[in-house]
Amino acid sequence: MAGQNISVYRGNEPFVFISYSHRDTDIVLQILSKLQEKGFRIWFDAGIEVGTEWPARIGVHIKRCAAAIFFITKEYVKSHNCKREVVESIGYGVETVNVFLEEDVVIPDDIELDQREENTILAWQDSDPDHIVERICKIEALSDCTDGSFDYADTTQDLTIKPKFLKYLMRFGIVPSLVPILAAEYFRIFRGDWGPLYWILAIPGYPLLGAGIFYYTDRFLRRTKKGYTLTKSIMAALIIMTIAIALITGILFMIKLAV
Repeated sequence: MAGQNISVYRGNEPFVFISYSHRDTDIVLQILSKLQEKGFRIWFDAGIEVGTEWPARIGVHIKRCAAAIFFITKEYVKSHNCKREVVESIGYGVETVNVFLEEDVVIPDDIELDQREENTILAWQDSDPDHIVERICKIEALSDCTDGSFDYADTTQDLTIKPKFLKYLMRFGIVPSLVPILAAEYFRIFRGDWGPLYWILAIPGYPLLGAGIFYYTDRFLRRTKKGYTLTKSIMAALIIMTIAIALITGILFMIKLAV
């Protein structure tokens, strides 16, 4: 297929997953070639080995990628496979970038794009591939996926959670928090036990639950409230509040032991 001159990344470092309609192959491959020249590690469907089931391999690479770029056109939003790639990328919590190659693309109801200003490029306003690549290079969400060095755009209003394990901790915080919380509340409610075991379970459980609720609330607002952004100052305040709650809980625990 076209794109034989573009190397598909197969290593273990962070890479960008490319989602596009094959009807837009010519312009997309021009952009990908220039991105690779800039040092980006990219994977797209040219990297599927012969004999491999297509949907399964796509899903594996979406799950493994650090970020995804959607090259959006009228043909893109008609494609079942493209829609599935969007849904899976967002479902896995992947950082996403929207590159609109055409004007007046109507996004159907079954595609929930994260259309923040800082991760959306209206490429149809200037369709020169070099200029599109320059704008892509300024998106900080892609910074881990390249060996190059760029002057990233000011993203002080964007929430970029690093290191990555903290992001995953927040994303899945609700699930692992339920076990210690339920166990702690069992001892408190049914056995009237406010002893060390209760506090050992409650101290990590409730902050973890709060982190998970915060993460999903932020994601919901990003998708449903136009113009919503989470500033770093708000993020810092939430972190300080969480730490304060944990410290206060710990102090109460020490007082309880002393009494």
